[in-house]
Amino acid sequence: MLKTAPDEPIVQIQRVEHDSRVHIDIETDDIASEVARLEKLSAAEVDRLERWVVMQAPSGQRFCVVRIQRPVSQGMRIVGTNPQVEHVEFSMSNLATVELKAFLPSKDFEVSKQFYQDLGFTVAWSNDGLAYIHHGKAAFLLQKYYVKAFAENLMMHLLVEDVESWWARNQDVLLRHGIKSEPPKDQPWGIRDFVFLDPIGVLWRVGQNIN
Repeated sequence: MLKTAPDEPIVQIQRVEHDSRVHIDIETDDIASEVARLEKLSAAEVDRLERWVVMQAPSGQRFCVVRIQRPVSQGMRIVGTNPQVEHVEFSMSNLATVELKAFLPSKDFEVSKQFYQDLGFTVAWSNDGLAYIHHGKAAFLLQKYYVKAFAENLMMHLLVEDVESWWARNQDVLLRHGIKSEPPKDQPWGIRDFVFLDPIGVLWRVGQNIN
């Protein structure tokens, strides 16, 4: 890594197995949203790894969408197992969190995925056994994995600004999926919410603060 000022781009020189090229990283605190934005600009996803996504511009230039990374010291180590792309992880004192996601089970992966899309969620990416699903900044990972006792003892709480709008939009969606629910009502803990079970029994509470 070449030494640069804190407010200047980070420049790294890496050993690679492909032809040499200039490779640009786009830093973001929301990889899924940034990838979706770039796809609308005609970029294509090439590979998805644990900490970054490899993309290709219409011109053929490849680049990566990565988490925000700014070094505070020279201590660093190489991470990642993809022989085509290597990244540097820096020692950092920034303990700010970006996202907390739960893994939700599914019995029929495609049915559950469609159910959440019908509710208004977006499938940002998916493979045969895992899907990243979000609505705004609320997100979870849907997995092709099912244990009855686990599914039926799992609860999700989605806090929204307007629970009546969520109910008005989704009451018919729930009925189409054969799921019973009742209109929102005030709870003694200061939330107005409605409750439903997803296709395999995961309990959801969608509500807004009333205090």
